[in-house]
Amino acid sequence: MTAFVRLLLRHRPVVLALTVAFIAAGLVAWSRLPIEAQQGVFLTSIGKQTGVQYVRLRAQDRAVLDVYNTELGYLIKDSTQSVDVQEKDQLAQRDQIFGLINQNDPTLTTRTVIGGSFNNTPGSDLYQSMAQSFLDPLVGLAEEKAITWRLVNNVTSRVDYLWLRRVTPLQVGVAPLTSSTHNMAVLEIGLLPTPG
Repeated sequence: MTAFVRLLLRHRPVVLALTVAFIAAGLVAWSRLPIEAQQGVFLTSIGKQTGVQYVRLRAQDRAVLDVYNTELGYLIKDSTQSVDVQEKDQLAQRDQIFGLINQNDPTLTTRTVIGGSFNNTPGSDLYQSMAQSFLDPLVGLAEEKAITWRLVNNVTSRVDYLWLRRVTPLQVGVAPLTSSTHNMAVLEIGLLPTPG
């Protein structure tokens, strides 16, 4: 499984790119902005191993952006665990990510983007709990334009997300990837300098 999230940062007149990729069990971040800090953490999981990757980006004029990319556990109907148990596992993984965010930003004032395969749909408890603290920039798109997951039997859904805090989206969308079952959520933001 490969899923991609591309984040375009408009910083002054220059467009800088950060691409995070979820390749099999690995998490990868590429950035044209300097990476000031980074950390990878395994998340507890009743299924396949999951994790979160953190990078702090800082531009030359001191603008800061914290980016977390993740892949949460799958929801599988024919699993040995019930879907309810698997959803609770996802909520525990979310709590671990929130713990990492609080560790890296105790005042919760840093611009933050969380992206990745959350493997759950809008309307789920996981989605609702994320929406309490973060903005979903794709929420206004028509459902068919926000599809991030498609199978060969034409089953589609939205399971990949970008979540924003203290970040204003300039443009959002989903770009198809022909070599993956996941489409790429795309976000362009304005990144202004941090005061002081």
